[in-house]
Order: sequence, then C-alpha cells, then structure tokens
Amino acid sequence: MTSKRKILNLKEKIDVLKVIEKEKLSVRRLSERFHVGKTQISELLKDKEGIRKVWVLNSNEHFKKLKSRKIEISEIDEVLMKWFRSARAKNIPVNGVLLQEKAREVGESLGLETFMASNGWLEKFRTRHNISFKQICGEEKSVNPNEVTDWFRKLKSLLKGYDDRDIFNADETDLFYRVLPEKTSCLEGEKCSGEKISIERLTLLLCCNMLEDFEIPVVIGKAKKPRCSKNIDVRKLSICGSQMRKRG
Repeated sequence: MTSKRKILNLKEKIDVLKVIEKEKLSVRRLSERFHVGKTQISELLKDKEGIRKVWVLNSNEHFKKLKSRKIEISEIDEVLMKWFRSARAKNIPVNGVLLQEKAREVGESLGLETFMASNGWLEKFRTRHNISFKQICGEEKSVNPNEVTDWFRKLKSLLKGYDDRDIFNADETDLFYRVLPEKTSCLEGEKCSGEKISIERLTLLLCCNMLEDFEIPVVIGKAKKPRCSKNIDVRKLSICGSQMRKRG
C-alpha cells in the first residue's frame, strides 16, 4: 500500500525557495530533503514569484490583524485601568468577575463586539498591570481545639435516645444583602484597607435536622415587610416572617 503523498503548504514552499537560494540544490535533492515528488518541486520553481507574492500578502494581513488586536487591548486597558484606580481610591473591592464584566462593558462601548474578556484575558491583564488578589480583612482567632473536644463528649450524652430526624440545630444569622466582597484586586504594593461595611441586613433563623431536612427559613425583624422587599412579593418566597414586638 502506497503512502499518502505530502502536499507542501505555503510556509513549506517558502522554505524550499530559501534553500534553493542558499544551497542551489537540484530538483531530485530537494524532493528527497522535503519528502515530496519531483513534479511538485518543479511546479513550485515555475511559480516561485507567485508564491512569494501570496506569502507577502498573507504576512501583511496577519500583521494588520495582530496590530489591530494590540490596539484594541491597549484601548480597553486604558479605560479599564482608569476605572480600576478610581474604584480602589474609594476602597471599593474589585474581584475578577467585576473586572471582566467592566471590561466587556468597555469593549461594547468601543464597538469591539468580538471581545469576550475571558479568564485567559483576565490573567494577562493582571500580569500586564501587576495586579494581585488579596484578602481585605485579617484572619480571626482560631477556635481552641480542647473546647471542641469537650463539647463533642457532652453532645453525645445529650443526644442519647433521640432519633436523627428529631435532632435539630437552629441558629440565627445575618444576611448582609448590600455587603461588598472581602477580597479585591489591587496594584502591587497597594494597601488593601476597606471602607465601612454596610450594616443593612436581614436577620434569619435557619434550622435543619441531622438528616439534612431543612425547615423554612424565618426572617426576624420589627417591620412586617422589610424595606429591602419593597418591590417583592414575599409570599412567593420560601420564607416565613416573625415580627418582634416592641417592649412597653
């Protein structure tokens, strides 16, 4: 069975022409070096000027596309960095998702419809501008492991005689629905200090048993309908409310 004949692409044809100019090899030697038939080499030599013109045209088109791409990236970077510096000057946390979303917005405003602001672009953008990702607040004090061990011993004795479905854990927590991210992108050497955290929140009571059967979350508050749910039909949400009475 004969092997499939190799067809030289444009780059390989240019390589053949370069070898001819330097080494002055015969058609037979060229066909042996590039593993193609002598006929293909002969036809290439007849059309060498046409091949060179196509190569130049393709190279110029590639250069134009590359140059255009660099200009697009430069324009986006300039606008995005102005926004980023302004946000950080106000101590507004800026994570990767926010950077990508803003970059897409900038791309659209510049008419760059094909710009996607991918994860790869984000990493290159951070590298170009020495932007790192840091935690705004420090770590909290760790829990004493001895206290945890003692509590587990007490808990086992308290739960004896109860079925798993009848053992519940309930806890109150706050939902800060306007709080900003705890991490931010920042310039190299920049101090990452945050602004005063928004205290607008809802107080929730969450409860589930050991089988992970969750009870409906309870929203605890003084108002029958919190301000944050002004334009929301709370009856359609999987929650119930508990209104605290003022003490007389």
